[in-house]
This record gives sequence, C-alpha cells and structure tokens, in this order.
Amino acid sequence: MKKYNAVYKRLFIIYTAILVTCVLSLDAYFIYYSKENIKSQKLYLNKKMIEDIELELIKNTNSVDRIVNGIYDQSFIATDLVNLLNNDSTTYLKMKLDYLAKSNLEFYNGIQRYVNQAFNTYRQIVSIKFLSYARQELIELDTDGTISKEVLDRNTVESMQNQKVISENGKISYIKEISNPVDLKKEGLILITYDSQVIDEIVQSYGDDAIIIDQYGKVIFDSDDDYDRETLMRYIGKLSIGDKISLDGNIYYTNVIVDKLGNIILGRINSYEATKLPLTYYLMLIFIDILVVVVAIFIIHIKLKNLSERMNKIITTMDQVKAGNLDVRIDITDDKDELNYIATQFNDMCIDLKNHIEISYLAEMNKKEAELSKKKAEMLSLQSKINPHFLYNTLESIRMKAIANGNRDVGRMLFLLGNLFRNQLKEDDVITIEKEINYCKEYLELFKFRYDDKFNYYINCEQELLNKEIIKFVLQPLAENYTVHGIRREDYDNELHIDISKNNDNIKIVIEDNGIGIDKNKINEINQKIKEKDFSGKSIGIANTHERIMLLYGEEYGVKVDEEFENGTRIILNIPMRGE
Repeated sequence: MKKYNAVYKRLFIIYTAILVTCVLSLDAYFIYYSKENIKSQKLYLNKKMIEDIELELIKNTNSVDRIVNGIYDQSFIATDLVNLLNNDSTTYLKMKLDYLAKSNLEFYNGIQRYVNQAFNTYRQIVSIKFLSYARQELIELDTDGTISKEVLDRNTVESMQNQKVISENGKISYIKEISNPVDLKKEGLILITYDSQVIDEIVQSYGDDAIIIDQYGKVIFDSDDDYDRETLMRYIGKLSIGDKISLDGNIYYTNVIVDKLGNIILGRINSYEATKLPLTYYLMLIFIDILVVVVAIFIIHIKLKNLSERMNKIITTMDQVKAGNLDVRIDITDDKDELNYIATQFNDMCIDLKNHIEISYLAEMNKKEAELSKKKAEMLSLQSKINPHFLYNTLESIRMKAIANGNRDVGRMLFLLGNLFRNQLKEDDVITIEKEINYCKEYLELFKFRYDDKFNYYINCEQELLNKEIIKFVLQPLAENYTVHGIRREDYDNELHIDISKNNDNIKIVIEDNGIGIDKNKINEINQKIKEKDFSGKSIGIANTHERIMLLYGEEYGVKVDEEFENGTRIILNIPMRGE
C-alpha cells in the first residue's frame, strides 16, 4: 500500500504540474492574442480617424479651389480684386462708384459681394483675406461689407509666399496665389481660414491623439498642444504606419497619411493604452482557470485512484502466486489499457504454469521409456549397417565366383558395385570433390557396361578444387537421373559432361547431357517446387540433392534446372567453397 501511495502522489503531482503549466500557457496565449486584437482594433480606429481628418482637409482644400476658380470664372470679379490689391481704399471706392454710375446695374458685383456668397456657401470659413504684393497690405473682407487693412513687413510677406497652409490660434488658413487674368502678373495671395474645431471634434469622437504637420515640419494641428516644429522635425523620418516609436520618453503606435498638399497627418496611440485589457477580462480568466483546474484535478484523482486500486490488486495477486497459490486470478476490467494486458497475460501465465507442473510428472515418467526407445533406435541403426556389410560380402563372393568361371566383365561390374556400397558405408557425409568424382565415375563405368558403344562421359574439374569439400553422393543421383530418364537408347552419340569450376567464393557444378531433355513446362514446375521446398512427386534425385545441399549450406545454395538449354538437359549446382 505504501508503494501505491507513493505512485499516486508522484503521478498526482506530475499531472497537476502539467495541468497548471498548460493553463498558464493558455492564459499567456489568450492574453497576448487579446492584446494584439485590441491593438489591431485601436490602430484600425486610429487609422479611420486620420482618414476622416484627411477627408475634412480635402473638403476644405476643394472648397478653397472652388472659391479661387470662381474668381477667375467671372472676369469682372477678378478685375475688381486686382483693383483692390493695387489701390488704396479711396481710389478703389472711387473706381467702384464711377463704374456703377456709368452702368445701369442696381448693385456692384465685385469681389466683396463674391466673398459674402462664399461665406454663405461654406459655413466653416472663418475669414477670407487678401495679401497685396504691391502695397504690402493684408486686406480682410468681412460679411458686413467692412474692409480692413494691415500693413506687413517684407519678411512676413515673403514667408507667406512660401507656405500653402498656416495655423494660428486654433485656425487653419489655406494660401493660394492671385494673378491678373489679363497679363498673368502675380498680384498677391488669398488666405481662406477655417476653424480647426471640426478636426478637434473628430479626434475627440475617437478618443485618440492626432497631429497635422505641413511639408516644412510646422505643426498645423495638435490635439494635445504638446509639440512644436523643432520637436517634431526629429521624428518625421521615423513615422510609418503601425510603427512603434518613442516620442519624448513615451512609446506610441502611429498611423500616417500624407495629403495632396504634402501635409502629414499623424495618428498616435499610447502603447500601454493600445494593449490595455479591462479588469473584468482578468477576473473572468481567473474564474475560468480555477474552474478548469478544479474539474481537471477531480478527474485526475478519480483516474489515479482507479489505477492505484488495479495496481494494488495485481501486486496482491502476485504475492499469492509467490506463496504457491496458482488458482488465484486478476479481475479483467473494461479498460483497454496496459494493466488489462498485464492482468490477462498474468492469468494465462498462471494457467500455463499449473499445466506445466501437472505434466512434468508425466514427462519424468516417460523419460525412461524414451531412453528405451533410443536404445531400440540405436539397435535398428546398427542393424541397417550390418545389412550393407552382408550385401557387400555377398557381392564379393559372387565376383570371385565369376572370375573363377572366366567372366571378368561380370567380376568388374560386381567390383565397382561393391565399392559403391562400401564407400556408402564407411565414408563421412562430407568428402572431397576428388572422392565424389571417383564415386560418380564408378557408377558411370557400371552404366557403360550396358551401353558401351552408345555412351561416353567427361568430367572436368579445376585442379585447385579437388581438395574442396562436398556432400557425399551429390553427383551420382544427378547422373543417374540422366541414365534412367534422359539417354537416347537407340542412338550411339549419347554424352554426359560434368564441369566443376570456381565461381567467386562458390563452386559451380554443371551437369549437361544431349539426351531427350525435359519439357520446358516440366522444368518450370521442377524449379518452382524446388523454390517452394515441395519435394513430392517425381525427380526424386534432383529434389533430394537440392534438399541435402540446402539443409547443410543454407537456402541460397542448391540445384536448378536450366530452362533455356536446348538439345538435352543442363543441371546447375551451387555450393560454398570450403575445405583446404
């Protein structure tokens, strides 16, 4: 039980640690993902903000273009504006009255009336002013018809000539040059001023910060009024969409748009605010974590408790078997796991062990009987050796009688046959190739007595192979296969060739004849049976030889009938090179 408690505690701690690690990792992932999502949303809204600001600036720019183009569309208005820019107030008023007196018009349709129409059309306009190059004056036309003038110094005039947009006191002024439509002489500038409150309202509606900078780095609009030209000039080169930059010690994400006038519209979000998650998010995450951990730990406890009980049962049962109780069994549950496999194998082992013990006595009792059977087999083996001796002695008696009667051919045949039987009796199973060749010659010489004038044989062997080892009586069965099945009995040119040569680390033996041959289908059948180790049916000599070679040397060696050979039969033996 102590072992099980230790296992349970160890596994419980490991699983709990893994669970907590996984939960914390998921928390980190979800927090990171949520922050990135919030950042993306806020950057998107910030981009929409500066796009809205750009639309407002475009609207203002378009209205300025329409106002300026409208001056040139009516030549009299343009001429009146040129007179206003080049003359003092008295002279300009006299010119208006003279023109009105000479005409039948009810009112003077000049630049002042046009400006009033512009104020009525574009309500966002705060003021419309004209700068005279000739008189160095800034002329403002009010909606009530009042004309006010302000003399400027040359530096101020030159500065305004080089600008397209200026900002002052929360207002944005757009600057366009005025030319004489007759000779295209540049007469001055028009300054159309808009209140930046509309832009400020856009920024406030999104809750972000925005800065507008002209092409020279001058601040046109700043929602926080924190920056001037010198400060922002250091950051202009760093600004790009989605970038994270440091401005005066604070980290910001930025969005940037450049309008058609070259103004830079910069939207910025504090990096902390961009990724800030609400407190409720963390509280909800903690609640879910606690719930998941509690439920998971409960499930782990139930599973580990079940596991420990099953393990305890296995150990208890093993202890009972150790004490000698082989009838005990472990209960098999529905769980498909390793413990069920162990229980099943253990039960089977107990059954097998009990059966083994039960049959051991019978095995011991049969041991003496087996020894007696062995002695009996040895006696039969001795008898099988005695019989060839008896046959050999009998053949020798017949041979001596044949020689005594003058029949030397019969005596020679009996001598060769006796040698075959004697060698079969006394030689080992493995002999030299030279001896095997001699045994085969003795058999073929016996065969020649029957077909002396119809049959010849030729045996060639490389000299270095004569002392190599070979299984006894390998050549004779294959030669006999020819003499029994292959010889053309009516012809006189029957030949049998046996060639023994070296083939790399093996020995190749080719037995070739010019007999009646074997049908190709039959050859395929023989080779297939050899391959499948089917040694039933005919061709016993070939099958027996192959089996003996394979059993001694291995399956890569053996006999094969050449199916491509014509005009006879060719049998190929392959054996390893062994011996001296």
